[in-house]
Amino acid sequence: MPSVISHPRVVNPVTAVSYRLMADAAAWRITRSAPVGNVVSLIHLRGVPGEGTIPADLIARFVAGYAINETPVGSASSAFRQVVLADFLATSDRLTTAAVRARNAFNAGLPGLRPGSPAMGKRFKAAYAALHDAWKAMAAAWVEGFGLDDVEGLPDWMVTAWENRGETWDRRAALEALRGPGLPA
Repeated sequence: MPSVISHPRVVNPVTAVSYRLMADAAAWRITRSAPVGNVVSLIHLRGVPGEGTIPADLIARFVAGYAINETPVGSASSAFRQVVLADFLATSDRLTTAAVRARNAFNAGLPGLRPGSPAMGKRFKAAYAALHDAWKAMAAAWVEGFGLDDVEGLPDWMVTAWENRGETWDRRAALEALRGPGLPA
């Protein structure tokens, strides 16, 4: 397929997984490139231009690293945006889960560690700092790849991170964004 790059490569700064869109009038292809040790794993999502929408389960399987044997019909740029956003959301979910677990362990304690122990506090602060820094890095990568024009469907943490340009966004404000199901006040 003779291709023209429609979008620059977008790299998830946390996982180093990158996505690249190649498209022409007849077809498009999104390549997922993920480092695995000393090699790079490549998989492709191939589609054809059209008015359809790409099913969310297909996007989720592709982002998870599974080969896709279907040929969806939809806009190449829309599919690319969906894929990158799904990857960023999956990364955020994993880091949020780690921060929630660390906070719950800090509040309730673990075998051999009392609630509120300094060791558990240190673990929570490290998990939370990783989440906060990842949010800022992913927001910056999104702006670099897509700009700020279309914020429809983007999570609050991403919009907050780039509105404050990451420099003035303090961790207390980010913690408020983190609060939700499973995270005690």
